[in-house]
Amino acid sequence: MSWIDERMEEERLLEERKQIVFVKAGALFEALWNEIVRCVAEAARKKVPVATSIMAGNRLVYVSPSKMTGPVRKEIALSLAKDRTYIAIAGSHVRKLEIDKSESDSVYMKRDGKQISIPDAAIQLLDPLLFGNLPARLEGSPPPDPDFIR
Repeated sequence: MSWIDERMEEERLLEERKQIVFVKAGALFEALWNEIVRCVAEAARKKVPVATSIMAGNRLVYVSPSKMTGPVRKEIALSLAKDRTYIAIAGSHVRKLEIDKSESDSVYMKRDGKQISIPDAAIQLLDPLLFGNLPARLEGSPPPDPDFIR
């Protein structure tokens, strides 16, 4: 196979990857949103002044001013990019979650080039919004052991 054949194959694989991501990204975005809504509902049941809404294609999570969250309303907005290759996030330290295809043709999110699970992505988006006065939790880490912190 010549280098031209190799490059044509690379181009074909790239187009195939783009098509698979385009088709499956919406379901991944919905799964992330559902996890965020689940976490927000749990926080609201525990009296955190947080809610969600959908406006003009954006998914919003907002926290009303309170003693726990601070004096200013805070919010983050999530939207799926038109080309469906990433989830754009406004109002958060996380600006973008890339969407990529695995060898098995499933899609997954990446942050800073590393794969991230749906629950960990939800935590990384919500933790600073809900608990901005506390140090950030590392993704996938359990809460600190109260006996260890003195």
